[in-house]
Amino acid sequence: MERNAPRLGVDFSTIDGIVLSHGHWDHAGALPAAVRLAGAANGNRSVPVFVHPEMFRQRAMTLASGAVLPIKAIPHPQELKDLGANVLSSTEPQFLFDDYFWISGEIPRVTTYEKGFPGHMRRSEDGSSWEPDPFIMDERFVAVHVRDRGSSCSPPAHVPVWSMYSSTPESHFRRLLFTQ
Repeated sequence: MERNAPRLGVDFSTIDGIVLSHGHWDHAGALPAAVRLAGAANGNRSVPVFVHPEMFRQRAMTLASGAVLPIKAIPHPQELKDLGANVLSSTEPQFLFDDYFWISGEIPRVTTYEKGFPGHMRRSEDGSSWEPDPFIMDERFVAVHVRDRGSSCSPPAHVPVWSMYSSTPESHFRRLLFTQ
């Protein structure tokens, strides 16, 4: 983050918020640096960080031998708060920044061919054991209103995402996505 963002011309003073799609290290590992850099660039104002509450359970993979290989844990909400984040945790869909951004809630898996990520595990709620987590239900997507046309980014299969769109035909979100 510290090395690549300046090369890409990222102006951290313009960051109004950060959305984390799901609780994997490859998505959240640079989050502390992003919060720190945004705060330093904006006069140490709090940076909103939008998360799902289940993102913070540690994840793991099941190896062919049956052994469980833990994946590095993502930064804890308190760590982010200590760096200047305003951690906003919700399982519900939400609009952000004058309705230009929409974060989905949990993405339902609606087809029989969606098998998820076999062998993916997460810590149990009490932290004492591992449990299967093939569908990574804390995963969300972001839709962005771009010049009267919608755009979205979604890691899971597109069928459940489009199912969410079509299940809310009169919603503001559908108008946001399909306004011509």
